Amino acid sequence: MIEDGQQWLMLVRALASLALVIGSIFAIAWIAKKYWRPEKWGMNLSGLKIRHQLAFDSKRKLVVIELEGREFLVGMGSDSITSLLDLGEREGARNESSEVRYVERA
Repeated sequence: MIEDGQQWLMLVRALASLALVIGSIFAIAWIAKKYWRPEKWGMNLSGLKIRHQLAFDSKRKLVVIELEGREFLVGMGSDSITSLLDLGEREGARNESSEVRYVERA
């Protein structure tokens, strides 16, 4: 039979191991949140802005995005994103000759 001192030692070791595992999970999550960002990987998304959104339900919506001064109408579903229209330059920068162009699909 195991002595009381050994039982306490086993319990302390088990709790210390559990605390180490949980602490490691939180440390990895903190590091991932702080350092693993898309802009750190060379994908600069600072020029991408969401201008307007219209949700049809919880899975589908229309979104007007601005990318590098141009606006696009995008349809978003639960498993896809589809470019619908190229709206041209942003409203403030549009002139009278601007027109809406349809994006060709493959």
